[in-house]
Amino acid sequence: MDQKRELTSVDLVALTAELNDLQGAKVDKAYLYGDDLLRLKMRDFDRGRVELLVEIGDTKRAHVAAPEHVPAAPGRPPNFAKMLRNRLSGADFHEVRQHGFDRILEFEFRREDQDTTIVAELFGEGNVAVVDQNGEVVDSLDTVRLQSRTVAPGAQYGFPSARVNPLELEYEAFAAKMRESDTDLVRTLATQLNYGGLYAEELCTRAGVEKTMDITEAGEDEFRALYDASGRLLEPVKAGELDPRVYFEPADGDGDDAERGQRVDVTPLALEERSDLPSEAFDTFNDALDDYFTNLDTTEEEESGEAVSRPDFENEIEKQKRIIEQQEQAIEDFDEQAEREREKAELLYAQYDLVDDILSTVRDARDAGHGWQEIEATLEEAAGDVPGADAFRGVNESEGTVRVELDDHTVEVDPEFGVEKNADRHYKEAKRIEEKKEGARAAIENTREDSRRQSSAARSGRPNPRSAMSMARNRRTSTGCRGPRFRSASRSSGTSGSAGSGRRTASWCLAVGTPTRTRNS
Repeated sequence: MDQKRELTSVDLVALTAELNDLQGAKVDKAYLYGDDLLRLKMRDFDRGRVELLVEIGDTKRAHVAAPEHVPAAPGRPPNFAKMLRNRLSGADFHEVRQHGFDRILEFEFRREDQDTTIVAELFGEGNVAVVDQNGEVVDSLDTVRLQSRTVAPGAQYGFPSARVNPLELEYEAFAAKMRESDTDLVRTLATQLNYGGLYAEELCTRAGVEKTMDITEAGEDEFRALYDASGRLLEPVKAGELDPRVYFEPADGDGDDAERGQRVDVTPLALEERSDLPSEAFDTFNDALDDYFTNLDTTEEEESGEAVSRPDFENEIEKQKRIIEQQEQAIEDFDEQAEREREKAELLYAQYDLVDDILSTVRDARDAGHGWQEIEATLEEAAGDVPGADAFRGVNESEGTVRVELDDHTVEVDPEFGVEKNADRHYKEAKRIEEKKEGARAAIENTREDSRRQSSAARSGRPNPRSAMSMARNRRTSTGCRGPRFRSASRSSGTSGSAGSGRRTASWCLAVGTPTRTRNS
């Protein structure tokens, strides 16, 4: 049996309640080991020394560790650790929040001069972002630039697209999500309702329904039984009424010492799906997590790479589901972008005379030697007095363009060209975006095909040699270039056209010729 190496969404529900008992603890120092293990040394009035560990590598975890389980302080701290010490030294731990039902934790720290939030992404490739009180990223271990979100210094932190939170679903919404599926009950619970593989199986067992029953064969009786089982499972977790367990692999032999093999799982509750395994109960889930991950055997993974060549079922489903979600979000974004570009082009034609007046006026002013800032100041002063000046919204000096407001759209136009060429640029941009959308659709089909192969391999016990290669290819197709620690979405500029006409300019030229403010061009 494979050892658990990542916390689940259900685990995080239980964990956050326990960690919030540490409110008021003060941060002493921050440490970073390699590029995936963060340690925060804190002091609590009642507990004394508190060691918080957050790991985002092949093992993904967050918990308080006993001092004797904490690795020795590393050598010279990297810049990331120095930044954390500067922002967190003397700060109070305020609270930790789980983002929805996602495997994301937000650790909030408060200090008189500034507040800081550490966002730990315990899914996919993992990440840690440090965010200020305005939601802006100060720094992150991994830079992420996707169509759907951005995590980069100086940018607003972007959460992944919202997923279904089963904790918030009433029965009708739960049943509706089940009916939307095209697979069996256990896979629907794992992926569409986001319970994950283990807890999806646990729900089926507690509800007394067949895990592999096709969704088309299931009815209200099965849905109601699963919904009720979900309540019985999750309500105690939300209320902090836990029965934490560490599970062991059975070992051959006789005697107490031979009854347990290596640790294979840790859960906040005793599970029926693990009833055949030896287990040890703990007072708190934190204690159970500390025991489990301190004793997690990584030797085989490090020496043979087996964890890479034989990924576990739940983790592979989660990774591929995330990829498909990103690709579907990209398609949705492409549709919206293309529609906006077409609307801009149509508005240029709909308000042809107004736009032509603005273009001609700016072009004539530039030909007369007026600078961009001078033109901007003059047109702003003319608003309300000169017809059409109200539509002017500024200039982009570096691009040599002008912004105008048409209905509820702000449209950027180039005064070097006429209305037709400017409209054509937006039509061509819409077409370019549509082509990217088709590429994303093809990528989704590739991902789904790979997912089917992966599921088949999981059932037969054979690894899928195409999995890693296919996922990497599909990430590139849907989101652009992707390196080992950098993700970005490609962008391209619009298409230029030829010069257009210049007419109906008299009143505008008069306005530009008599500026009331002067700025450097």
